[in-house]
Amino acid sequence: AHADTLKFVPFNESNTLNQLRTAEVNVAPQFLGVDQLDVYEADPSLQAVLSEDSEFSIMQFNLRSELMGDVLMRRAVLNALDFAEIETQYLGGTDYFTEDSSFFPPGSPWYSDSGSETYTDRSAEEAERLLDEAGYDGTPVRVLYRPSNDNYGPIVQQQLEAVGLNVDLQAMDA
Repeated sequence: AHADTLKFVPFNESNTLNQLRTAEVNVAPQFLGVDQLDVYEADPSLQAVLSEDSEFSIMQFNLRSELMGDVLMRRAVLNALDFAEIETQYLGGTDYFTEDSSFFPPGSPWYSDSGSETYTDRSAEEAERLLDEAGYDGTPVRVLYRPSNDNYGPIVQQQLEAVGLNVDLQAMDA
């Protein structure tokens, strides 16, 4: 197919569905989220296309900070988090969620399950033990998140606080 003009239109995620329905845009490379998939699929004028393994979430640590520069603290955070519960809140279920220790999806030449036991054998009890071993003194752990894109900040805060971390949750602009 040939196109004489290709126009890129900035969009507000809250208005994407209306822009598609009114043909203001023809393609939205990213929509509101999987939790809105039923709305898209119910509209015969729209065609939702899902790309398997096309999105992932990561948590980045400030390794220069004294607090998260300690591997025991990072392992405690890993053990404190229940990713299926987080994704249930974020995606509205786990139908489009795969818990995997690899940064790359299966099928990628860079996929590896090396070290996966560190990722898969997690528990809140182990998080508490690691915090004790690290000598955690209640120093606030600052967690940044973007409410416009990542609505899971509060559940991360809840899970970290449940094991004894003092969390300073800060909403940031995207």
